[in-house]
Amino acid sequence: MFTVHRSPSGARAKTVVVFIGLPYTGKTTLIQRLQEKYAGEAIFADAVFMQITPPSQIGLARWLQEGPRLVERIQTMIRQSSSQLIFVELGTMRAKQRAQLIRRCRDQGYAVIPIWCRCDDDEALQQRRQTRVEEIGAGGRREAKIDITLDDLYARIRAAFEEPTPAEGFIEIDTSRRLEENLDALCQIINKAKI
Repeated sequence: MFTVHRSPSGARAKTVVVFIGLPYTGKTTLIQRLQEKYAGEAIFADAVFMQITPPSQIGLARWLQEGPRLVERIQTMIRQSSSQLIFVELGTMRAKQRAQLIRRCRDQGYAVIPIWCRCDDDEALQQRRQTRVEEIGAGGRREAKIDITLDDLYARIRAAFEEPTPAEGFIEIDTSRRLEENLDALCQIINKAKI
């Protein structure tokens, strides 16, 4: 299913692992744990969004509006990275923009592994949301994350999220399963692509 892409010079090309999914589905946690196993760089769309958006304008409408600019900025970051393995967390980016980013990466000769983190366990999602609220309250806000703690905002984000179609080729990861199971599965996929 995955093939190693090489640059025209025959050198090994970059591998870009793209993660999408709703908030609290474990994308960031998986990326952080994968970085413990691989020497890879992480790019978080939320962090890029916060760099290009004034704090008073951060919100869902602006997020959806900035999709094309996010793609440009993330593509530049990937191209400029010295890492051969790059984890890109796109979150709820629109299908059109994520397809554009993936196509551009492939056009550059990069191997792309699209991952959809999905969690249908409402109890697990609620627990993760509560953990984030506690982290924020304790001053542990993550620089790469937008604070999404209001139920009405989460509902609007869920409604706006465009689930991937089979044609997009995303590998679905059920993040309600044990973290170690998902990590093992992802490592197998990454190792296969890097052979």
